[in-house]
Amino acid sequence: MSQEFVDYYAILGVESSCSLKELKRAYRDMALRMHPDKNPDDPKGAAARFALVVEANEVLSNDELRAQYDVKYQARAALIKRDSEMSESRKKMKLDLERREMEFQEKMRDAQRQRYDETIQKKVQDELKKFRMEISEKSAKQIVSIAIRWKHSQNPSIAQIEAAAKKFGKIVNTSVSVERPNQVVLTFQNRVEAKLAVQYFRGSRFMVRILETQDSLDSALPPLPPNFDEYESHILNQLMSKS
Repeated sequence: MSQEFVDYYAILGVESSCSLKELKRAYRDMALRMHPDKNPDDPKGAAARFALVVEANEVLSNDELRAQYDVKYQARAALIKRDSEMSESRKKMKLDLERREMEFQEKMRDAQRQRYDETIQKKVQDELKKFRMEISEKSAKQIVSIAIRWKHSQNPSIAQIEAAAKKFGKIVNTSVSVERPNQVVLTFQNRVEAKLAVQYFRGSRFMVRILETQDSLDSALPPLPPNFDEYESHILNQLMSKS
């Protein structure tokens, strides 16, 4: 019997639970196949394989030798099974470790995306705030004219009208029409002051209207996107294109 463990059952191609009859039939078939005379192309290899077939038959066909061999065979099978289970356990641990690592990386990416989204959102809010402040500042400085008319029976002087209007703000220009002597156009430096003056003169039974030209409005205000409600998306797209 060889010193190194050899799987005799595998050599004869039978199960470890095979009967003696099954063992003998398997031995005859295998001995015939492995005989050197049947393998002239590889006589040395065939002789070695044939010797193992003969050795396997001598051990397994002897009840005492087979019982001794089965003890070693079963111990080896148990060792292989244990190694396989340990290998599966290590494989499972590796997969679990890889899964945890992937989950951690995904959480890190989520955190980065959240920080990125918060940064973008802050930039959008800053841009909106800046835009609204610009609108407010431009609107406050917008030049607005109002036309004041009165009945001939009232007959106020231009100086009186200017004096009353100056209570509400600075007048940057006064214009009197020759064709309409009962009308004066006062230009204020911003809309708020002009509206206060309008309310006052209307309360004094004057006919007042605000004069605005599209050119003055366009020059006073910064450009708007097509839809002001979509300005946030407009700013966001600009920021994304720069990142």
